[in-house]
Parts: sequence; C-alpha cells; structure tokens
Amino acid sequence: DLYVYYELTGKGLQLTDGLFHSKAISAISKFENSLIELPGWQTLCREAANESKGLCDPGMTLLRYVVPTQVFEGDSLIPSEVTLDAKGYEAVETVTAIELMEQDEVTTLFLPEELEITNDVAPTAVRTSFRFRLPCCTSADSMASRRASTNAFKTRWENFVIDEVLPLLLEGADELEGEKFINVWYSASDIDSIEVKVAIMDDLVLVALALAYVHVYLFVHTRSIL
Repeated sequence: DLYVYYELTGKGLQLTDGLFHSKAISAISKFENSLIELPGWQTLCREAANESKGLCDPGMTLLRYVVPTQVFEGDSLIPSEVTLDAKGYEAVETVTAIELMEQDEVTTLFLPEELEITNDVAPTAVRTSFRFRLPCCTSADSMASRRASTNAFKTRWENFVIDEVLPLLLEGADELEGEKFINVWYSASDIDSIEVKVAIMDDLVLVALALAYVHVYLFVHTRSIL
C-alpha cells in the first residue's frame, strides 16, 4: 500500500474551494499521474486481478469523484453516464463530487473524519491510497512455497520503492511544495525499514569515498601503497 497526503498551506489556504479548487486538483492530478506512469507501477498494476486494478490505477483518489469521465447524449447538459476513473476533462461541481462520494460511502476515506461535510465544503487536507493486490499463492501450495512467494514479492516491492517511487515522491513533493500552496506527505508498506536501508547505503557510499580519498592522500605523500 502507498498513501499520499495533501494539505493546503500558505497561499493555498486562500483558495475558495480548498482542495476542490481547480489549481489544487490540477496539481494533485499531475503528481499522481506521474506516479501511475512509472514503468514499475504499470507492470505491478497489470499483474493485479482485474477487479483490483482500479486500486492502483487510478487508485482510491479524490480525483475519481472530482474529475470523472462524463458521457453526454445530444444537447443534454446532464450526463447519461459517469465513470469514476479520474480521467475526465472537466471537474464537476463540489456538491456533485460530495454526492458521488456519499453514495459510495467513501467520504472519510479521502477527507478528515472531523470535517463537517456540506455542499460548499472546502477541505484543506485529503488523502489518496494506492494498493497493489497481486495473486500470491493457492491453497494447494506448500507453506515453503508461500513463504518463498511472499519474500520474493517483498524484495520486488522494496526495489520498486527504492528505485522508482521514493525518488519521484521526494522530487514531486518538493515541486508541489515549491509552489508554496500545498504540502505533501507519504507513507507505504515497509517504508520505514526501506528508508533506513537507503540511508545506510548512502552512508556506506560516503564512507567508501572517504577511505578512497585517505588512500590517495597517503599514496601521494608517502609514495607507498602500504
């Protein structure tokens, strides 16, 4: 699982619709699309069961309800069909988004539980969750086989987070926060141990460079490799 949290700050608190404002929605959409378009993300999501693919693309995001795909027939201003795919070209009214969320009973999944939900609500914080639900084992598999599959996926997840997700999360968060209107936080499965491992590996690189420098320095001044 991966969770991304957004909170308005500074200039963002002046947005009349809060995180429903078009500026905030556009920034969140750009950020989340950059995650979903990662090669490793696409590979993992394709392997998920069909009924679970939506949990990783587009994920359980506010965008599903704010920018759904709407189909109109003829000159009608009322859509004949609404698909909650976060791929719409135009945001719906806040009241409509709230109604759609309440119908699916997911309001508290995105918005703070203590927030009073009204037709003109202007939230300053929202959450998006992504889940990769991949098949692991069958009841016929041995315990050893199940453990091996689980460990293999953990290793795969760790490499994916280190190589693709973390760099983009840090870069994207810095970019959003650089606009001085929205803060971004994240959490994920095993993220604490992964970040500790990354920090240790970075420190080891610095130690190796320092040792190399010392050896070069000694060689230059003593003319000996001993």
